[in-house]
Amino acid sequence: MTRRLNTNNERIKLVYVHFLKNADGKAEATIRQNEKAIRRFEDYTGALCFKTFDQQQAVGFKNGLVRQDIALATVNTTINMLKRFFGWLALQPRYKSKVKSTDIAYLSLPEKTVRAAQAPAEKSIPTMAMIEAAVRSMPNTTAIEKRNRAMIALLALTAIRVGALVSLKLKHFDQTRMLVRQLPNEVSTKFSKHIETFLCPFSEELEAAIVDWI
Repeated sequence: MTRRLNTNNERIKLVYVHFLKNADGKAEATIRQNEKAIRRFEDYTGALCFKTFDQQQAVGFKNGLVRQDIALATVNTTINMLKRFFGWLALQPRYKSKVKSTDIAYLSLPEKTVRAAQAPAEKSIPTMAMIEAAVRSMPNTTAIEKRNRAMIALLALTAIRVGALVSLKLKHFDQTRMLVRQLPNEVSTKFSKHIETFLCPFSEELEAAIVDWI
């Protein structure tokens, strides 16, 4: 299906992306999420000019989104991103007289829906015994195989983010203190924070797999 395009919309979206990146400091992944949220809205309206935004569009879009087979967390994120976009748009020349804050307010989900969207999903997680068994069964001859075992063990004993894990270097591990130093200028940490993580003393076997690799 060919997506309809509105040239006026495309121009102002470029300005908004520039704002998100250079004024708001948003990461590329977040910017892509915002663009996707706005495209969803345009698909609903048939790419009508953003100047036509009103209460009817807001209510129709959010209600239609809730009825779709989309996770509530995604619905909530989409609505919040759109709300922020139209709030920004209402301050821009040629839009401030068209986009009303009273209409933007209708881009709000019921409190019950928001609570459901923000509720943590139950996940099935392996026990420490299962992780030990998995690491024990992994090949352990070459340097790469030892590294693979160490990565699983480190995940289990630190709960480190995968992005940070794959960007770690040997120098970031203090073996005397069993401490992982996540330096934001060298490691891909969340929000570029400096994080120091001690290995939780849950398993001597998993600790040994890490030290073996080091």
